[in-house]
Amino acid sequence: MDKELVFEVLAEGGSLRIESKYKGGNNGFDYFLNHSEMDVSESGLDVNESNVFDNFYEAFDIINSKYPWYNLHLSYVDEDFREYIADELVKKLNEKSIFKLPKKELLEEKLNCNFNIIENPEIGGLQNISVKSLIKVTEHAYEEFYDDYAKDIGQKFKLKGSYEMWMQEQPYILRNMEVINDKNSFEFIGNIEVSGNTIILKDENKQISFVLPSDKYFVSAEPAFVIREWSVFMRD
Repeated sequence: MDKELVFEVLAEGGSLRIESKYKGGNNGFDYFLNHSEMDVSESGLDVNESNVFDNFYEAFDIINSKYPWYNLHLSYVDEDFREYIADELVKKLNEKSIFKLPKKELLEEKLNCNFNIIENPEIGGLQNISVKSLIKVTEHAYEEFYDDYAKDIGQKFKLKGSYEMWMQEQPYILRNMEVINDKNSFEFIGNIEVSGNTIILKDENKQISFVLPSDKYFVSAEPAFVIREWSVFMRD
């Protein structure tokens, strides 16, 4: 039986090929990793080498560990090995923090998959924290007043009632409202802990920086850092 191509990467002046050959009976296959002459200045590949392996995975792992094959021209991949190659490529890109993939469309076509970059919050990491003081506001409601005495003294309205509410800071005072407390807002990078009715803000060294009453402040937070990683989805 002649050798059968299962993986090939082309570069100017040469190629990387993995071929299989059936041993016969229950002996499986030999896999031949061939390094034909390459333009070393572009690819960093060795010249005219050939090695034999008992399985495809060992042969491919040599290529994946030594060469930037994903930046070259991926010519052919046997369908039995596409998922393995895609998974190993994602591992390598994430390990090396590589986020530019010039041959992305070609890789997706040959491996029959989609590569995507996802962003996940850093677990247990620092947060961008926004602290806004809650303002105690008293709103007054009035109604028209019609009795004779009111007319004599020129009173047109009487107080119907008042109620208090807490709200985030306003840049202005609304009509018929009176602001009770002063402005006290700030931004902070660290972590939040809540203990009973107390908000505790800790700095990057986990030292307490602020202790705030929860009924006086509105606190929001988002991750200060996200982790960017490649993921892969195999098509049917």
